Amino acid sequence: MTAIRPITGTGRNDTTLRAIGISFVQAPTAMMLVLAVLSAIIWRTSAGPARWTDAAVIAALAVLRPFAEWTVHKLVLHGQPRRWRGRRFDPLAARAHRAHHAAPRDPRHVLTPPLVIVELIAAVWLGTAWLPGPLGPTAAAAVLAFALSTEWTHALIHSQYQPHSAWLRRLARRHRLHHHRNERYWFGLSSTTADRILRTAPDPAAIPVSSTTRSIVG
Repeated sequence: MTAIRPITGTGRNDTTLRAIGISFVQAPTAMMLVLAVLSAIIWRTSAGPARWTDAAVIAALAVLRPFAEWTVHKLVLHGQPRRWRGRRFDPLAARAHRAHHAAPRDPRHVLTPPLVIVELIAAVWLGTAWLPGPLGPTAAAAVLAFALSTEWTHALIHSQYQPHSAWLRRLARRHRLHHHRNERYWFGLSSTTADRILRTAPDPAAIPVSSTTRSIVG
């Protein structure tokens, strides 16, 4: 995965938003997503003025976002290696996520690997190209912006920053439970909505401590 490098020579560390932000925007993962979002916005701008349908697409994607995030986290990132016709299939995204679970405090494994970001950007462009008129770039910009904000949230949660907002404190607490109590629950990162609806946000006291939080295999 991509590292969130500590800021040196500034008298700051990753307890401040400024330090974390500087490190974040210097990471290839963030730079690639920022460029992809800007490209989609430029593409959309060249297609004409904004319409109510743009807002409708963004709103619909915002509603779907927690469930997409939950699905990717549970089924892709926690996916197990598979064999088919003698060949082993183990996507980079899943391997990188296992490295993150093995050392959740290691900044080298916080952000999604650049190669996976390339795959994501390609999938988003292909997946939105069928939408009529300017809705394709609108959808692409929204999905990629959501991905960028998820990476930023993840960077904050795994830093030494002490959040002031109740929303971020709640997300950080749930994410720590996912890493240190039981990896089969609390899949939401930017929201707890999908976990609550899909019943993966139980009372922590009722859930036994898992022996595979570091390996997430088995």
